[in-house]
Amino acid sequence: NHLGIDKLRRGRVSIPGARYFTTVCTQGRKVGLCSPQVAQMLLDELRALEESGDLTMLAATVMPEHVHLLFTLGRRISLSQVHAKYKAKARRGLSEAGLAWQDNFFDHRLREQVPLERFARYIFLNPYAKGLVSLHEAWPFWMLNDAYTPEFMLSLVNEANPPVEWLRDPGGAMSLIELDVISRG
Repeated sequence: NHLGIDKLRRGRVSIPGARYFTTVCTQGRKVGLCSPQVAQMLLDELRALEESGDLTMLAATVMPEHVHLLFTLGRRISLSQVHAKYKAKARRGLSEAGLAWQDNFFDHRLREQVPLERFARYIFLNPYAKGLVSLHEAWPFWMLNDAYTPEFMLSLVNEANPPVEWLRDPGGAMSLIELDVISRG
């Protein structure tokens, strides 16, 4: 559906040093990203993007058919180039697992005054909200920058698990983005 892909690009802006919440999906939303080999490769490629200076990764989680990213864009390449590079580096590993990337990605630029907290918390809670892991387990495919500690991390049970009340109304990515858009006034 080419029209849908065009809608993803509308309004996209690439600003060096800006913060972004993005999602990359598998073609046809086919599951398989959470096999340990594939998930580890995807997280390793994110670390490589950071090491190259293309972005500063704040938080990420690998879900069965998509990857959520929260990062600051570097100054070397554009937002679209970062995603193209990530997808290209991961393409072989995905192909070996019978997967391919969707042609584009979802993105939302966060203004400076928008706290990263709610986006980081959404990314962290996503596997719990989707029932992929129990509240007593740690999701193995979550990544957090050592230099970034969201406040919610201080409220985790046993320093690793979300309190049950967080899942009663986890909210979705679209509600976070809508809140941000509304607050832009």
